[in-house]
Amino acid sequence: MILLEVRGIKISYASYKKKIQNETEQNLLKEIEEIEQNNPGVINYQQLEEKKNELENLRKEKLKGSIIRSKAKWVEEGEKPSKYFCNMESRNFVNKTIKKRLNPELLPIADSLHTGDTLGVVTASFTYVQTHFNDFISMITSRGWLTDPVLLGPDEWRCTWNRGHLSIKKEL
Repeated sequence: MILLEVRGIKISYASYKKKIQNETEQNLLKEIEEIEQNNPGVINYQQLEEKKNELENLRKEKLKGSIIRSKAKWVEEGEKPSKYFCNMESRNFVNKTIKKRLNPELLPIADSLHTGDTLGVVTASFTYVQTHFNDFISMITSRGWLTDPVLLGPDEWRCTWNRGHLSIKKEL
């Protein structure tokens, strides 16, 4: 019972406050219009700016309330897709998929992956690497890459600096 009374008082206060706010906004608009129209040659710019700033602040407060209410509504209700958008989503699903032709030599690896055959994946990967790795190594060595394995001991390090024909190699 008390909650109903409090609710009734809150509603009447909110409507009274809104009425006062609307009257204030209308009065400010009238005052701004009167200042601009009364003496076209003599305008009190300071008073005009004060009234415009007051009106702007009043409208900002109104806008804040709208933003808060819209956020609360969105949080409560969320985004609800309509039937139109759901149908459009299902129609355009084909356009979203990326169609790419797989290298025919990689098909055994892909087939083994789809079936879950781990040994088949390893075997197919090994045969692919054996057939293509030599070509890859010869290509990168022809472009200047060093591919010889460098085996260093646990207490060794090597570094070559070629700045101005200076070369430093150090072993510990």
